[in-house]
Amino acid sequence: MSNLIVSVIAIALVAAMVLAATYYGGSSFNKYQAEARASKLLNEAEQIVGTVAYYRVVKSELPTSLAQMTVTDASGTNFLSDVPEGGKYDPNLGEKWKFVGDYVMTAIGQGSRPETECLAARRRLGYDAERYCANAASAAEYCSNGTGVNGEDCSETDNRSCLHYCFDPADTAPRDQANTSNPYFSPHDPCCIDNEIGGPTTDEPVYLE
Repeated sequence: MSNLIVSVIAIALVAAMVLAATYYGGSSFNKYQAEARASKLLNEAEQIVGTVAYYRVVKSELPTSLAQMTVTDASGTNFLSDVPEGGKYDPNLGEKWKFVGDYVMTAIGQGSRPETECLAARRRLGYDAERYCANAASAAEYCSNGTGVNGEDCSETDNRSCLHYCFDPADTAPRDQANTSNPYFSPHDPCCIDNEIGGPTTDEPVYLE
């Protein structure tokens, strides 16, 4: 599996946390650490979205980069003191937050650690793949006769608790990580698998097992 995205939607921008991760049945990563890290990253995402919204109010336009908001302008306004760290704590695969199309993204690493952080972030925002989409059976339990456990319309492929690819798996054309979204992926979902480059063309939804 390719990159995962954790996203927080606000105003006209998608704040996303990109994780290069592989799924396994268990994780040795300390779940308390994962909760703390997920909180930090979600807080940074919310900070960025709020700052971008304020920038748009003041400038009547969206910034073209996060670094642009760290520069003091002619009026003496500085919107960000620095670009938030994001996944830069991983010296190998991590990077600070950046704009990618309509998203703000940060890569946070590979393996069981980012997987655990992603799932922790999803639970905070009401998506529980571990309980309702670990496999096809648990997904069917979540979505019974077209209605989810929270009363929403659903189907085997359109299950809000399941992980989904960010882009339509059936679309194999090149894209720029900002156009061709997967119709099954909710933009409010805190995680999705970034299949933008060389991604799969089938296997929706994505189960943990």
